[in-house]
Amino acid sequence: MFASRGRWKFFVLVLAFFLAAGCAPREEVKREASTRLGIGVGYLSEGKPNLALNELLKAEELDGSNPEIKNALGLTYMALGDFKKAEEYFKEAIELRDNYSEAYNNLGLLYSRQGKSREAIDAYQKAVDNLLYATPERAYNNMGIEYEKLGDIERAKESYRRAMTLSPSFPAPYYNMGRLLAKSGQFEEAIELLKRAVSLNPGFVSAYFQLGEIYMKMKKYDQALENFHKVVKLSRTAEVRELAQKYIELLEQ
Repeated sequence: MFASRGRWKFFVLVLAFFLAAGCAPREEVKREASTRLGIGVGYLSEGKPNLALNELLKAEELDGSNPEIKNALGLTYMALGDFKKAEEYFKEAIELRDNYSEAYNNLGLLYSRQGKSREAIDAYQKAVDNLLYATPERAYNNMGIEYEKLGDIERAKESYRRAMTLSPSFPAPYYNMGRLLAKSGQFEEAIELLKRAVSLNPGFVSAYFQLGEIYMKMKKYDQALENFHKVVKLSRTAEVRELAQKYIELLEQ
């Protein structure tokens, strides 16, 4: 009887050893996949999608059921201009994780680039339907842009307001609402919103440019010059700097 118990204990110990041995390599593989994911996302943030793709495809080989890897691959293919592949990966990410708001938001951005505003709005709405979504203000801001493209100005304003309410420190909806109000000649309200945008993000070139144009229309040339000079100083885009410089030369005549 005691011999039988001894054999049983020995069997359990052997089984536990092999189970542990089997788990360890799997955990190591997942860690390597996570490391490659981090490297890939880093490359993507640096504007190096080709290098990102190399790392992320290796990560996918190691852990093909990781939705974050699929989402990152979607972003990478979108950056590379392969919209079909990007859509496939975003949808795979969503299949792997219910209510994956980040992937829905990215899918919306993809549809937006393709001029599919209705599809983009649907994707953004699915993103914000998840009450656990950490940054719904981004999807609402994006939604506002699409409503604006469709000419639905009231819904665009509603979306921007929702974004501002959800995250008062997020500059993008202040800029977009200000830009929208400026189109209808509501300059004073637009200026307040745009000033709020640059106070939240002192490097917000588009907001300075918009302020410069509004002040020009209001014939407040000193304020216009001040903002165009900021554009020249801050912008990394040659065309934007050149256009701002032309405005400066015109105003200084």
